[in-house]
Amino acid sequence: TDRDGWGDNQTVGAQRIDDFPFNPSQWRDTDGDGWGDNQTYGATQVDDFPFVPSQYRDSDGDGYGDNLTGFEGDVCIQSTPEEVDSGWISRYDRLGCRDVDRDGYSDPTDLWIAHPDGFADAFQDDPSQWYDTDGDGFGDNEEYYDGQTWRTSYRPDGCRTTAGESSFDRWGCPDGDKDGWSDPTSTWLASPGGSGDAWPEDPTQWHDSDGDGRGDNPRGTTADVCPTVAGTSVGPSSGGDRWGCKDTDGDGWSDLGDAFIHEPTQWRDSDGDGFGDRMTGHQGDACPETRGTSLLDRLGCRDTDGDGWSDPTESWPAHPFGSADAFPTEALQWMDTDQDGFGDLPLGAFRDDCPEETGQSRRDVQGCPDGNGDGWSDAYGDFAAAVAIMGEDPAASWLTYAVMSAGFLLGALGAVLVKGARRRRELLEQLMLDKETELMNSPGMGEVVPEMIPLDQLPQLPPTEGGEEPE
Repeated sequence: TDRDGWGDNQTVGAQRIDDFPFNPSQWRDTDGDGWGDNQTYGATQVDDFPFVPSQYRDSDGDGYGDNLTGFEGDVCIQSTPEEVDSGWISRYDRLGCRDVDRDGYSDPTDLWIAHPDGFADAFQDDPSQWYDTDGDGFGDNEEYYDGQTWRTSYRPDGCRTTAGESSFDRWGCPDGDKDGWSDPTSTWLASPGGSGDAWPEDPTQWHDSDGDGRGDNPRGTTADVCPTVAGTSVGPSSGGDRWGCKDTDGDGWSDLGDAFIHEPTQWRDSDGDGFGDRMTGHQGDACPETRGTSLLDRLGCRDTDGDGWSDPTESWPAHPFGSADAFPTEALQWMDTDQDGFGDLPLGAFRDDCPEETGQSRRDVQGCPDGNGDGWSDAYGDFAAAVAIMGEDPAASWLTYAVMSAGFLLGALGAVLVKGARRRRELLEQLMLDKETELMNSPGMGEVVPEMIPLDQLPQLPPTEGGEEPE
């Protein structure tokens, strides 16, 4: 009838039966849906799905039939040529709708919302992700097939059923402090045993490489200065020098900064004299800002003479008013009980031979009472001292002047006696001469001379000029 070369006879056994006897552009209907198999240009009543009886039209040409209730019915029958040509056609959640990332899941719309509340693509620009069960913005897929090979998905959710914000150690897991590192669990251990956040409540720390309880982040709370070496030292805010370094004596100061790494009661030595600044600690430095070597009255203060006793200061007076060295430049002395300037130790040039008695003697003994200030002790005696002084310095001894005075007096007395004796002799000789002359001139010179008169019978001579009687 339609002159298309296919016969109108449709009885059993007939050949080249025309399924469309009144349509010259169609003759076969393989799937028997009433639409012809001929899809050449100009044909009408064309079956776009000649082998699918439930579909026949594909208005937008995306490969899915317009019959929504038919096989692979097109949900979006008006896809644009751009979408069809670009392959932006969904095939999983619904068929024939816009799918920009070409992962098979359609882009969400007001009526077809994204997963997990709906079934549309939760990541419409990411071909590796489409579902987000916990709705935290991280996809459920760990890997995907790109048509040629399997690849790791972009930002796969490490906790698919638990919403989270972690983004560094794993994606999409609970992160209490919101630092990007997930909270640890029994299957996801904290650093250093795992990659979880070692400080789930501190947003400034997360890793602890050496496991000493101090975080690796140098800008974080109690940052570990020695992140690869476990240590117990603490920082300045807790009385130490730095966090997380080796601390041999356990005093909080690291071995790097502790001046006494084996002494837990000391750690600083500001003046570098070997005595710790902490006065209440072992061998505490009494002068922490002044280098010193004193050991006996106090530790670590200036000791000029090196005898172990510190030099006195206004706040630390010398002995006996205090404990400081009474002789800061004399190594053999340091105590002066009687305050006389001579030391109690019986040695050296400044020894005190009378340490319990104040004195200034220096000649026979030192530091003993010397009432007259001659340098000789009172116990030595004034005369003995005068003799000793006269032997050393005649002009300084009173005995020198006493002896000179006595000599002068004795000399004067001797001179007077000699002169008197000489005068008496002269008078006697003159008297005898006068007597002899008188006798010679007397009458009877030729007569017998009378006997001489004894001296003790001679008349008494007149006194001499000095008032002394002649002999």
